[in-house]
Amino acid sequence: MRGTAEQKKRMKRMGFVLIVLLLTICGGIVLTSWIQDRKEAGRPTGTAVSMGAKDRINASEARRGSRSAHDKEEHRKRGKIDENHRISITTFKSDEFDAAWAEAIRAGGTEVDRVYNLSLVVGRMSQIGDPGQILEKIIGQFGPGKSRCHLIGSLFMGSDRIDALKVAYGKLEFSDEKTAACSGLSHGLCMVDSLDLIDRTKYAFLGSRFDDVLEKALELYVARFQSKPADELSSAVRKAVDLQTTVESKRNLLSKLVGIAPFDCWEQLVGNNLELAGPEREALLAQMFGRDAGRAMDRIAAAEGGEKYFSSAFQQWLANDASKPIEWLEAHKQSLSLAQKENAIQGIAEYSARQGDWGVARQWVEQITDPELRRVVEGRVWSRERDIIRREVTKNPVSAIESMMAGGSSHQDYWIEEAVATWVAKEPTKVQEWYQQNWKSLPATKSQYVAAAFAGQAVKQGDLATARQWATYIQNPKTKQRIEAGIASAEGKSGN
Repeated sequence: MRGTAEQKKRMKRMGFVLIVLLLTICGGIVLTSWIQDRKEAGRPTGTAVSMGAKDRINASEARRGSRSAHDKEEHRKRGKIDENHRISITTFKSDEFDAAWAEAIRAGGTEVDRVYNLSLVVGRMSQIGDPGQILEKIIGQFGPGKSRCHLIGSLFMGSDRIDALKVAYGKLEFSDEKTAACSGLSHGLCMVDSLDLIDRTKYAFLGSRFDDVLEKALELYVARFQSKPADELSSAVRKAVDLQTTVESKRNLLSKLVGIAPFDCWEQLVGNNLELAGPEREALLAQMFGRDAGRAMDRIAAAEGGEKYFSSAFQQWLANDASKPIEWLEAHKQSLSLAQKENAIQGIAEYSARQGDWGVARQWVEQITDPELRRVVEGRVWSRERDIIRREVTKNPVSAIESMMAGGSSHQDYWIEEAVATWVAKEPTKVQEWYQQNWKSLPATKSQYVAAAFAGQAVKQGDLATARQWATYIQNPKTKQRIEAGIASAEGKSGN
């Protein structure tokens, strides 16, 4: 393959692309997974893709060597490449594609080593050669599968000859090959100097796949700026979001960026009047409060409609610090609206319930003045405590119930009824045996709830006479009224 003047001009892009290709591995392009791993671990994700176009040309060899050495070490740890089987392609010329390919094959090693070396060859030659010829070589040498997909991804990442790539894409037979090509295009697009340079019409051949290609490209584009000054990162986020044309596409992109620029994502959500779904919203708040809790809370408080985030925000903050959220609420109670304060209280109550601090949770619930909100929060706290009790009883019924009888439990006495009812439903005979052995030693104030559970079970079985007998032992007015109402209802249905 002889290189034309125009092809040689494109060689200027090679610096960064080669570094990116050093990060690839059989089975997919690692840059994407590397960014995802960094996001999940809460670490910065922009280091590997922080260079702009000029940086790609002028970056120092020391920086390149450091990045390459780091990644080679990571691959060695994972057992994915063997240093003894790596090749150097920096001296290959435009007419040496076949020679470079042959040397990569001769280098030997495992399948991973071979594909790794070939990905370097494909990536370099895609800049100066014909993508169609390179694709023919890949398809001729590799059958369908991960290795072929990996090399196809390297080809579509390295070349900027869209017309030729369009033809090459049309020759792909399998869905996984098209997915690999799209992934490569995303990694190539993310390196544009300006998002304005992306011409959607040139990628019409991708059909519906272009939306995913663009979304991934924009995510990677923003990641390039994470180690840059804050104003540059903010600008990158804003430009990326503006390039998306629908509410759904903007929301989807922002959900991908929360680990890269959470505060900028928040500003874009507020500015564009968007909302993320539950898990994505929780992920955003977790990132914001993990980085700067005070700043996060101030941003939420200042946002129009921000009160609906207060409950989740306080729960996220409390997970990191048990005291500062309460202090913040006390310090700002004069400036907060009633809705903001009560939603904050909701968050504190529900967080306390999750921690098993039932008494604390109930105390906070009692401070809610809105009757509907109070009903909802009471129901959530009650449901969580009920579920905990059921799990405790399922695990060890005797231990759970006797702890409640002895006052060694954090649950109120009335929960004894739920505990016994849970056991009765599973092992009625064992419950009766336990009761016969222990009823004389049970305090009347607590054993009344055992009676309530037995009465409830008798009603379910249609034994209303027995239910009436057990009901006589109940002292608590509310509990007695509820059980007797249940018996009366059952009697009415049976015609007794």
